[in-house]
Amino acid sequence: MAVVVLDAGGHASTVDTVRAVLAQTPSPEVIVVSVGGGDIDRQLAAAGIDVMVVQSVDRLSPSSASNIGAAATDAPQFAVLPRDCIVEPGWVAAHLRAHAEGAAVVSSPVRRRAPWQRLAAAARRWWTVARPSAADDTPADTVYSYSRQGLWSVGPFAGDPDTGAGVVVREAVAGSLRETRLDRSMVSCRPPSRRPRAGLAPAAASGASAPPAEPARRAPGPVRATAGHRRRVVSLLTFRNERRYLKDYLANVTPQLDGIVALDDGSADGSAELLAGHPAVLEVLRIAPRVPHRWNGVGHRRLLVDAAARHGAEWALALDADERIERGFRDRAERLIEDAGPEGPMAYAVTLRELWDRPDQYRVDGVWGRKAVARFFRIRPDHDFGTGALHGHWAPENSRGPGGPYVRADLTIYHLKMIAAADRERRMRRYTALDPDRRWQKIGYGYLVDATGLEVEPLPPGREYEPLAALTDATAEVGPLVPVVLAGRVAMVEQ
Repeated sequence: MAVVVLDAGGHASTVDTVRAVLAQTPSPEVIVVSVGGGDIDRQLAAAGIDVMVVQSVDRLSPSSASNIGAAATDAPQFAVLPRDCIVEPGWVAAHLRAHAEGAAVVSSPVRRRAPWQRLAAAARRWWTVARPSAADDTPADTVYSYSRQGLWSVGPFAGDPDTGAGVVVREAVAGSLRETRLDRSMVSCRPPSRRPRAGLAPAAASGASAPPAEPARRAPGPVRATAGHRRRVVSLLTFRNERRYLKDYLANVTPQLDGIVALDDGSADGSAELLAGHPAVLEVLRIAPRVPHRWNGVGHRRLLVDAAARHGAEWALALDADERIERGFRDRAERLIEDAGPEGPMAYAVTLRELWDRPDQYRVDGVWGRKAVARFFRIRPDHDFGTGALHGHWAPENSRGPGGPYVRADLTIYHLKMIAAADRERRMRRYTALDPDRRWQKIGYGYLVDATGLEVEPLPPGREYEPLAALTDATAEVGPLVPVVLAGRVAMVEQ
């Protein structure tokens, strides 16, 4: 079971809430979702607490924050807990027992800490950072846990973003999912803490992220299609320490797509700050750095698809920082969708060209000439993300074409991190360390550096990418080996 703790602005009371959850038996996974800026990651690190923290400086509603938490975990059950709520021993165990007996929703009544709190809390707002008209400051009357399968059968959390209604989606679940209400109150909530935040000096020593807290910003409105295009198409980007590629990534993507939603998976090179300041970037979600680093490809895909839907995207293109789309990609994609009609494919596999030795040529012999990736797809609320921990598809599993494969489209992506021999070598070592048993790729990774039978072709006229990468063999400075956890296994990988 996972517990999603909602924080706004980095309040010190969140630390107490997380500490109480971690003291439960059995110990649950904890995800803190913090919106509206703040430094809760540093506060938790200063308190010696190591949990996943997902942050957004945008002023998101509680329902949107709850969806982020649900997307970040693979747990079959999860609870949503507001800050300033303390759970008593046995709370997690009680919820798990009820779920094991078949409940899709389990509710816990909340006990006030003093008789006057209901009246006093009604005069304040606990989600003050989210927006001036956000949810009432009254502590929750009930907190809930959900089975993932049950909740997703009725859709994600939804509600009025101005009131925060729908954090527990009572209207959606009451009539369609089996609910068990616990008789005993095991949660106590208080009005928001006004005490100072925890000191941050120990955080720097602990290795937590050190940039100053960013001010909250109002979340942008729904993305709009660029002039001459009918559909709203956004780019999905997950990255970690990719600053050297991001300037040209933005120059390549921005003219053709309608915006970018990005996920920073613990960068320390300023990548997130570079993206956050660009007008085409709709939102940057940040996962605070942890040691060891946790790799969760499925969770990352859930977070970004959820963000794209939140910003009104209709189609998405997943593109890494070291990849570029061809000239005219968007126009060809629009014609492809238009020609297919309303009953056409909901996802496409696009051609992946691996640039080799030069930025203006790609490899075509053997498997290199056949590479395709399912990256271009329609946003759908019932997106099936699959279970592959490594090399999983971005496109929904339930959007495959007849017979199983994704429909192949005449669209091209170019991959830059295969140009330099040193980058190819590092890539081979990285994946070999993460997947030594070839669990997720049967052919292994030695082929990435094998030049046997090498054949290359120049970029086709009219289908080049812009801006062209510099002709250089220089790579990023090689960093130390760092521990990375993938599917329960720890691997030492180059930073």
